[in-house]
Amino acid sequence: MGEREQERLESVYGSRAYDSDPAYRDTEPSYLQRVQGLERQILRALSVAGTSRDLTSLEVLDYGCGNGLWMGRWLAWGADYRRLHGVDIRESAIDCARTRIPGVDFQSFDGSTLPYDDASIDLVSINLVFSSILSASVRRSCALDIQRVTKPGGLVLWYDFVVDNPKNPDVRGISASRARNIWAPFEPILQRHLTLAPPIARRVAPRSAFAATALESLVPPIRTHYFAAFQRPLGA
Repeated sequence: MGEREQERLESVYGSRAYDSDPAYRDTEPSYLQRVQGLERQILRALSVAGTSRDLTSLEVLDYGCGNGLWMGRWLAWGADYRRLHGVDIRESAIDCARTRIPGVDFQSFDGSTLPYDDASIDLVSINLVFSSILSASVRRSCALDIQRVTKPGGLVLWYDFVVDNPKNPDVRGISASRARNIWAPFEPILQRHLTLAPPIARRVAPRSAFAATALESLVPPIRTHYFAAFQRPLGA
């Protein structure tokens, strides 16, 4: 990732105040509804891959980990904190993550080369990261490096926008077909469009979590994100 792109991303995320914004916490009903839907798909993917019963031996990387809050979910699912890793280009976010969950391997990096050996990671989680990278060539370069560190048979857990946000020019939606192209030759073992459109979720979820979940389930056109578990072939 070039220096200018890194600076742009640091500026964008810093201006959003994501690390301290209460809108991105489970106490916000629409956010909770979104992450619970994502959690169900991640756990289903782990089950399909046969890794859901015991995560203690798995090396897990959160790519673009931000303030580290998502690591709490891996701990709740039984992962060993000594095998959890998080990287982000923002040093301030990494400082926050280290304070929140001491002992986890949180590292800042330049967005180019991950500080891990080839084929050393079992699971890579990537939540809402690539839509903020506007250059297709930079996206592909980042994906290749993630593929480098993923073990044969390992998983990349992808979750991102499939539509553009007209109010946010700093993100670009990535369609399911483009996501599959980015991760080839990794193969999707589970994929699904999910997440109720945020403007609708913010109106519905505070009144009824059931109604929000039902809308997401029953009305596919208002799902705005794509989740997939991409597996590295054993021979690759």
